[in-house]
Amino acid sequence: MDEIEIVKCDLSYLDELIKIYENARLMMRNSGNPNQRKTTDPSVETIKNRIISNHFYIGRYKKDISSPILFAFALIDGIDPTYTNIYDGKRLNNEPYMTIHSLVSSFIIKNTFSYILNYALKFTKNIRIDTHQDNKIMQHILMKNGFKHCGTIILANGETRLAFQLSVK
Repeated sequence: MDEIEIVKCDLSYLDELIKIYENARLMMRNSGNPNQRKTTDPSVETIKNRIISNHFYIGRYKKDISSPILFAFALIDGIDPTYTNIYDGKRLNNEPYMTIHSLVSSFIIKNTFSYILNYALKFTKNIRIDTHQDNKIMQHILMKNGFKHCGTIILANGETRLAFQLSVK
């Protein structure tokens, strides 16, 4: 198996990222999750802002400058306003955390979340993430990786998401 590396993303990858998100939206619709990403979530502007703010990462084959993007995600340190209020449950703790957002896979390799989680755990032992209630695949992946369902959060656009947290001692 080829070695995978995770690197900060720059704007030169934007067109490729847009295509990967489009393919992922189609896969979600075809797997019983038609409501999560709709037609432009995350928006190109959101992706750009996360790249510019150095919060966006890509996974690719190591030592291959022409490697396609295998997966991408945002990893954000600090308080995320989306997670300020939680309903129908409670957080595992209120310790400092990082949040994983806008996770996407190009479906070239399997177990992409394992790479992302291992990378994030280099920087924090407290991770928050959310997913749409219809995204049964992601819910399964999170639970399989030790995340606990903590309740419901409300996004800035008013939509609800299931909130998960992993706290490693």
